[in-house]
Formats: sequence, structure tokens, C-alpha cells
Amino acid sequence: MSLSDKRYNGEWVRIPNRGNSEINYLIDNVEVARKGKGNFSRLRYSEVYPDSSHVHCEICWMTIANGNSNDIETGGYYANETWVCDQCFHIFIEPEDYMRVVDTFERIPKP
Repeated sequence: MSLSDKRYNGEWVRIPNRGNSEINYLIDNVEVARKGKGNFSRLRYSEVYPDSSHVHCEICWMTIANGNSNDIETGGYYANETWVCDQCFHIFIEPEDYMRVVDTFERIPKP
């Protein structure tokens, strides 16, 4: 059965290069971000918030900020006060059927 066929109770997946997420939480965050699908623009963080400390990707919680560190991204896709990192945009926002990708994610025990 695919993820889109039912709500998973307490199951977790590993998001490649990002971390782990409870499946329903991940799907809910993706659905919130996808509401702005046609409005996203690729921007550097400093173009929107030159002086703020940071924001997080709506989907995976990657830090998006001004700076120079391997632990942050300095830009992403922005729409309607929502930031999505590059990886999540390409995995979850661009495709029409992002659930096919989610179905391939490694299932892991609850951390």
C-alpha cells in the first residue's frame, strides 16, 4: 500500500541528505508548501531578509540564512512567507506526484 492510500500512524522515513521525519508530519508540511507551488521564486535569503537571523525549510527544517556554513543554505524557493530548500523543492514541489518519491524513502524505526 502506498503512503497516499492511508495515514500512517507513527511510521518514520529518512529524507535523503536531511534527516528523519514522521510520515504524516512530512506529508502535512509538503501539502502546506505546495499551496504556493505556482508562486515560488528562487531567491537568496538576503534578498528577503537582509538582517534576520534565519528561517527553516517548511518541509525538512533545513536552516536557510545569511552566512557561510555547511549546516545552512543561503537561499531557496520563496512564496507567501514560505521557504523551501532546493532539495525539497525538487523532490516535493516540482513533481505532480511527489508521493512516488516518498514511497521510495527508507522506513526507519521511530527515533
